[in-house]
Amino acid sequence: MAKLLNSGAILTALALLITANLTALEPFKAKSDDARSISLDGEWLFKIDNASKEGAGIKEKWFLPEHDDKNWETIRVGETWEKQGHNYNGVAWYRQRVFIPKAWEGEKLFFNIGRPDDRGIVWINGEKIREIKKFGPHFSFVLEAPVIKYGEENVIAVYIADWYMNGGLNFGEFSVERALPFAPEATSEGHKKNLKLSVTTGLTDDILSNPRWESGWRDNGLSDTRPKMSAARGAYNGEDAVSMNIWYPNSAGEYVDCKLNGNEDGSVWAKEGYDYISFWCKTDDTEGEIELRLNKGKLRWGKNTPSYRVKVYIKPGDWTRIILPFHAFRTGADGKHTFMTSPEGLDTVSLGYRNHELQRPGTVLFADFEVGSYSISPEAKPVSLAGLWRFKFDDTRPDGTPRDIENEKDKEGYGLELGWNKPDFDDSKWALIKSGTDWESQTKNYDGPAWYRQKVFIPEYWRGRKLTLNLGTPDDRGEVYWNGEQVAKVEKYGPAFTIELKAEQIKYGEFNQIAARVVDWYGR
Repeated sequence: MAKLLNSGAILTALALLITANLTALEPFKAKSDDARSISLDGEWLFKIDNASKEGAGIKEKWFLPEHDDKNWETIRVGETWEKQGHNYNGVAWYRQRVFIPKAWEGEKLFFNIGRPDDRGIVWINGEKIREIKKFGPHFSFVLEAPVIKYGEENVIAVYIADWYMNGGLNFGEFSVERALPFAPEATSEGHKKNLKLSVTTGLTDDILSNPRWESGWRDNGLSDTRPKMSAARGAYNGEDAVSMNIWYPNSAGEYVDCKLNGNEDGSVWAKEGYDYISFWCKTDDTEGEIELRLNKGKLRWGKNTPSYRVKVYIKPGDWTRIILPFHAFRTGADGKHTFMTSPEGLDTVSLGYRNHELQRPGTVLFADFEVGSYSISPEAKPVSLAGLWRFKFDDTRPDGTPRDIENEKDKEGYGLELGWNKPDFDDSKWALIKSGTDWESQTKNYDGPAWYRQKVFIPEYWRGRKLTLNLGTPDDRGEVYWNGEQVAKVEKYGPAFTIELKAEQIKYGEFNQIAARVVDWYGR
């Protein structure tokens, strides 16, 4: 009898645990009414829909806000559903809620809901917003009233159909963003203590025998050219270091991953407001570029996962400290990359190198990994211009008729004539677009002139100082206007928009208007 009672107690406990998993998730919320964005990264509700090849959910209207989802499971976005225990090809659904502050009322909001693998549909508050019919594009779109309910919860429902390899909302950015003018970030008083990471803690002689360490991204179709990993005992000021013996530097790519603990990962960095990751490295014999990646989960050949990278040049010499700001990390192919806006959700540090980026074989030592915040004063911090800009194609004549690309005047557009460079021009009806990547991936395939506009607040404590304006590389050519005045011109592809602004050109303690005209007649 005692055994039966004990078994019953165990079964009851299991039932309680399972029920607890099925409780409603808290909606995503802004950290404050002044926040620029709301993260949608984390747990969502999830349900497999295998009633038929296309599922029953659309017919039964699982996308409606009032649909009963209390018995759905939970799942993390940004990772495949296979990785989370669902070895399944077919249809499945994701649902979550996001509270949009009343203070945001009247604003256009930019939604990022990742990439469907293979295809999918997204609804907001029961209204179909976007359908992606083949693998590749991400769910990115702009919404406002009446679709968005300000001061209330908004229901997001996503239908995913996957019939090949991995499935899910398994890659990309998950957020709701506002198109606010750029301004210096608010800085709390005092300096935050650096957080030492456990990358070099508890190293085994054979590092890869430690469960936290494993070989990372590589082309498994090639010969085994993985570096030889070991612990260099007491190599850095008496502390252990990671030793990477790169005996064959011409591999297509070799990486080694270290999984971070939950109390030291990217979600902690984002919450605590850390700005950079740093480490010490040393080599006596090789020279060239190594790469540090910050991943969400395991990045493997043929399997995408969120991953941001920075290259670092090393050469023989003594121990050197490397400090890498999070905003310098980028993802995506060269020419189409985007920069990190937050380390939220990242949980793996990856060390590696690519083909011919190191000049010769050698050993590199890594030690003392930590994250920190800048100890410089607010007056010395730059203002980031990465994010949402107002955007418009210059493809229509002033009378509203379409352009003729054989007409030279039409080819250059009419934005200047219409005052699109002027501070007082009303761009509130323009589209929104993210800087740092091509417009084709965000809007449509288009060749010709287009305009970007944004405002930036220049603080009073910068009065009298010259400023450098960095706006990236125009593809193919273009001009920049600051408060209506042309301050830069690039006539062919290659040079970046890097502008030295004089004190007399700047409005201190006020918003300054930036307008950029970009002309592209080839590719992206």
